[in-house]
Amino acid sequence: MIRRQSDDGPGRKRMGEHHDGDFGVYMSHKIQKLREQNQSIVSASSFDGEVLDIFRGVCVYVDGYTVPSKEEIRRLMLLHGGSFEHYETDQVTHIVATHLAASKLLLLKKSRKPVPVVHPNWIVHSIEQTKMLPVQQFRVKGFVDPTERTIFNLSGSSSLSTPLEANDSTFEVKNKLVMVECY
Repeated sequence: MIRRQSDDGPGRKRMGEHHDGDFGVYMSHKIQKLREQNQSIVSASSFDGEVLDIFRGVCVYVDGYTVPSKEEIRRLMLLHGGSFEHYETDQVTHIVATHLAASKLLLLKKSRKPVPVVHPNWIVHSIEQTKMLPVQQFRVKGFVDPTERTIFNLSGSSSLSTPLEANDSTFEVKNKLVMVECY
């Protein structure tokens, strides 16, 4: 991924200046304005009660239709110490989705540092329990972090190249069918 200079770098347009048709400058300004809107949501929130920094250091991007809605996820993240991006930027630490297209899934699996793809319930349940829950039980079906240590790469077994997904109930090990119960 090519990184651009900061907005204050030489030859870069300052916020508010016209982009002169430069798409990179346009997007940079747009993302900066959206981040400022997020800050104004946090400062203007009339949230009664103690705000917990459950999601400190977590930045989410919502991909597709979700329940709760994208705007509700945005509000929940901002009010509980996290951040929210409208676009998939370098700051994103988690992608929130209920399902992913096969092409998107393949692209994420091939990336050097795959970002966890989690179900929106991860956010909701974390807030309910007032702590950030592990993402493993909330992963979207089809996406498993290839860098995650599993029982297969701990045992040295090379018969399976990918870890067991949370929703899988069976898998094959050396031509034997094994049942696994997931809780």
